[in-house]
Amino acid sequence: MTASVLIDAGTLDDRLPRIVTSLDDQSLPYSRYEVIYLDPGSSERTSRRLRELVVRRPNVTLLPISPGTEGNAWKAGVEAAQGDYVLLLGPDDLLFPGGLQSLLDATAGGAQLVVATGSESGPAGFVSEDLSPGMTIDASDPAGGIAMLAPFALIRRTTLTEVMSAAAEAGRDAGFRSLRAAVLEAAGASVVATSPVGLGMGPSGGQSIEDAWSDLAEALGHLDAEPSARLVAAQAAATFRHSGAGGVPWSTADQIVGLVRSAWTDRDVDTLPYAQRDVVRTLVAADVAGADSATKAVADIGLAVPSTSAEWSAGVLYLTVMGVVQGLPRADPRPDFTLAAAIRNLATGIEYVLPSTADAARDSAGFIVHASVDAALAAAGKPLERGTWEILVRLNGFGSDRTISAALPQPRSTTGIASGAVVDGTPVSVFAVDGRLRLDVGARGHGFLGARLSPEQATINETAAGALLTITLPDAVARGDAILHGALFLGKFRAPAVLRTTGSSAQIECYLNGLAGVSRLEASFGGTKQQPLGLQLRIGPAGEMTIEAAPKVPSKKPAAKKPAAKKQGESTGSQEAGSQEGNRISRQG
Repeated sequence: MTASVLIDAGTLDDRLPRIVTSLDDQSLPYSRYEVIYLDPGSSERTSRRLRELVVRRPNVTLLPISPGTEGNAWKAGVEAAQGDYVLLLGPDDLLFPGGLQSLLDATAGGAQLVVATGSESGPAGFVSEDLSPGMTIDASDPAGGIAMLAPFALIRRTTLTEVMSAAAEAGRDAGFRSLRAAVLEAAGASVVATSPVGLGMGPSGGQSIEDAWSDLAEALGHLDAEPSARLVAAQAAATFRHSGAGGVPWSTADQIVGLVRSAWTDRDVDTLPYAQRDVVRTLVAADVAGADSATKAVADIGLAVPSTSAEWSAGVLYLTVMGVVQGLPRADPRPDFTLAAAIRNLATGIEYVLPSTADAARDSAGFIVHASVDAALAAAGKPLERGTWEILVRLNGFGSDRTISAALPQPRSTTGIASGAVVDGTPVSVFAVDGRLRLDVGARGHGFLGARLSPEQATINETAAGALLTITLPDAVARGDAILHGALFLGKFRAPAVLRTTGSSAQIECYLNGLAGVSRLEASFGGTKQQPLGLQLRIGPAGEMTIEAAPKVPSKKPAAKKPAAKKQGESTGSQEAGSQEGNRISRQG
């Protein structure tokens, strides 16, 4: 299957390099996707850069849009597209490197529409947390209407063409929501959800409040009663959240009240997510000011996480998180939401939910979350990509595009550079920055071999190939059999070495040679950061080799004030007679 990515270039300007980089970083080969920039008359600078892209990228096309036909720009782009599926992007949208691949993979069963989950993006609310990767939805599903707010949706080109043609014949321009709802209706049950694929607001990112509600009113005609009601509630809550200091225009407020009352007057508002209840309840009573106050009350809710503990076991990092939900109303300190842990890549923003359980009483704002991180499975059953990941605890079921989360503090059981693991051949390190927990998959920036080693953990044996140094790594958790190639650094000298894991144990193996002297030992394997081991190699005049504990490098301190001149005969104080030798193991040469 192939994809056509359509982008409205009219307002890109300085944002063009970001979206170009995002598309260049896709894991798909150029032969699997094309990029069509719709240019309704952008600035001369942007047009020039787009023309340069067409020359430099084999999969890029520039489609000029004639003045006066901007309303049919998307339709013209779809007609020019060659891919099996079409993805419409707005100027602020960015795809994760595996975003297109993930969307196309989800079409394997013949889906006509694939929507991406994710609570941190969307033009008018949130993507329902009821949606999960692999879930099939249809127009009669209550979550189906909410899915139409997802900014990223891959639509079969033939279906999209039919829907756009029908809208054109009816003499109207299909907006973001009405277009999606019509596609959902046409696709029937051939709709699936996939994991987050990017960040952004979708094709309607710059849409005004008035246009958004007109678009919504058109969309409701394609949905059943329950999905329509859920979509109206989500749109209403998001509108008041994003209305800003100026508030909702009165002309639009009347339209909002009318749609909300028609959808919810005879329905149980308490079935809505917490962040939408009071907004909808006040709008049913035609109290616009009350809806604004309800939105502000929701904005005060947050999470505080003062305590985290962590422990490795069989290559899995187990976490226990203790915290409190702040800003809850006294009458109901535990509304109907849940807590869960997630892991987010700091470079790409991609996020995955972690296996977790939460303990919290309804009469208490405190909570305990137990979660596990398996680097080989945490990416929706696949290995986490290499890079730095942040672990978070999230408030789910809240019903708002304001994601309520808290980063985890440095675990009590993790100190310094922390502890590491080799999970099925992938090095992983746990560390903290400014007291915040991080996971470095690939260990490119942080050590993973554990704390300083002692000489008792090293042996030197004579073999036919030479002196073999073996260092056991008691602090590096291992899972599975693997060999990581790398090097042992003896001062400036680099010696080839391997890190071997067998089941749950890990050790370094390296053949030694060199001239007489003392060299500190550092190591790097599989492209990881070069890390001091806390050991040094001493080679004597006769070739005898000894592993010793390396003296700690003193931390840099501010220069002391120059002491006053000493009087003649005054003692300078005690001086060290020499360095104290640590425990050592030797090989006589």
